Amino acid sequence: MRLRFSRRVTAGPGSVTSVGGSGNPGCGGRIFGGLFFSFFLGMGLLFTFLLLRDGWLRAETLSWDETPCAIEESGVFTDEGSEQPYEPRVAYAYEAEGSLYRSTRVRREVLAFSEYEKAQAIADRYPAGSRALCRVNPHRPDEAVLEGSSFLILCALPLPLVFVAIGAIGLWWTFRGGRARAEGAMAITAKAAKPGRATLVLVCFFGVFFVVGCLTFWLFGLRPAIKLAQARNWVEVPCTVESSRVQSHSDDDGTTYSIDILFAYEIDGRTYRSNRYGFLGGSSSGREGKEAVVRAHPPGTRTVCYVNPNDPYDAVLNRSFRMAYLVGLFPLIFLFAGFFGILWALRRNRKKREGVDEENRWYDLESLTLRPAAGPVMKFVGVLFLACFWNGIVSVFAWQAAEGWRKGHPDWFLTIFLVPFVLVGAGLVIAIFYQLLALANPRPRLTLTPGRPRLGQEVDLLWEFRGSAARIQALEITLEGREEATYTRGTDTRTDKHVFRSETVLSPVPGLDPTRGQRRFTVPKDAVPSFEAEHNKIAWLIRIHGDISRWPDVKEEFPIRVRPLRREEWP
Repeated sequence: MRLRFSRRVTAGPGSVTSVGGSGNPGCGGRIFGGLFFSFFLGMGLLFTFLLLRDGWLRAETLSWDETPCAIEESGVFTDEGSEQPYEPRVAYAYEAEGSLYRSTRVRREVLAFSEYEKAQAIADRYPAGSRALCRVNPHRPDEAVLEGSSFLILCALPLPLVFVAIGAIGLWWTFRGGRARAEGAMAITAKAAKPGRATLVLVCFFGVFFVVGCLTFWLFGLRPAIKLAQARNWVEVPCTVESSRVQSHSDDDGTTYSIDILFAYEIDGRTYRSNRYGFLGGSSSGREGKEAVVRAHPPGTRTVCYVNPNDPYDAVLNRSFRMAYLVGLFPLIFLFAGFFGILWALRRNRKKREGVDEENRWYDLESLTLRPAAGPVMKFVGVLFLACFWNGIVSVFAWQAAEGWRKGHPDWFLTIFLVPFVLVGAGLVIAIFYQLLALANPRPRLTLTPGRPRLGQEVDLLWEFRGSAARIQALEITLEGREEATYTRGTDTRTDKHVFRSETVLSPVPGLDPTRGQRRFTVPKDAVPSFEAEHNKIAWLIRIHGDISRWPDVKEEFPIRVRPLRREEWP
């Protein structure tokens, strides 16, 4: 089927007037884009507001009046029904405006921890019978705190701001209106002069993946590994188990479990407590394995724990490596997806800028060394990125399906639903190894003389291969003209391609030395020159196909720029 331009414009062969659409999305595209980017903007603004409000409430306590207070009681309160069951409780009395008040608030925000030692460390700073300074609200003397709040929560502020940026830029791009229509009528050289707009959106989008990947990898991968290595030099200390249980954590996605074993130990005649079984925090599915650990540590059990010699509050019951620690590698999928996505966006922007320079240099070039559209390294990175991203998401649901089968309660609907997604993931893994083998292929280098030929002009093509080119059994070189049209159908954007011209430059010849060679060919005179607009494109390229037995073939595409006829050559 022949592709058609979205708007036909009559122009001479030398014209570079855009024949594409206006560049505006259609009504359906605007509605979808508006809703999509409004969600990003709305959620980003909401979380930004909540973070700033929380930061302001915390900062406000720094201006409260410092007042002497007497510590009456200090300890750790345990709420076994909470996901963060350990709360430092410090009761203290103070005088304000001639009246006696009492409070139990350490900070303005509620302090509750899943680790006992963190609550104990705070409570131990204020032993019963001691005196301290508290901060009293000058407008409400019955409100007081012992400490100023931590502002680490504001470190998360860049994350919602990224969503704000994506939403704002996306809405501007979706509804830019008349300006886009004006740009649509410009030549591609003028339009492409500002390729950084889309790049900023892409960098912000992949930046979210990168930041989330870095944070989660630090929390669940790198930090536990560092602590695990440091614990090899910690001091072995006798301890007694005071309580042990499997703690449940329920949410919309189901129930997960964690080990909560509270043990006591002595350092320099002082008793400390901790409930850290291992360094991998959080919870996970699989109750049976955790119940087995709890059964092995009933209350009253005497065993040994390992204590940080520089911090007596820092202790762990089990410092051995477990397979569960490998879960910390999962965030690398998002980290690498964001990292390579940012590199791809920046490389795409650089290519566009170079393309602008290419467009603005229409004068003759004596010769030009061509660059491939996508080399084997970029193909490998692209397939690796896609496979990691796809399988990373599918693996979450595949794990849930596998857990159901392991427990004897298979979810047939989920299993059947996942089959095609798992098969696609397996195909992507195979593609990784295929592209990995292709990295060892010989690399072609093409030189074109003249570098930017005109329609009907004779061209000399010189090629040579780097690497073991003797493995190539047959070599074929083709000049191809291709028409591309991008259009929107509903909410989907598609690009159709149609090869309107294909000329054989070199046919497979038995016994031909593929290492290097030269061929002369003529660019068809009755064809269309290179062209690029918002939705339409005429691309010329030289295709290389080297056949290698029992190995991935050499397949490369080298874009070239074909200029129109001179005015005196017009028919």
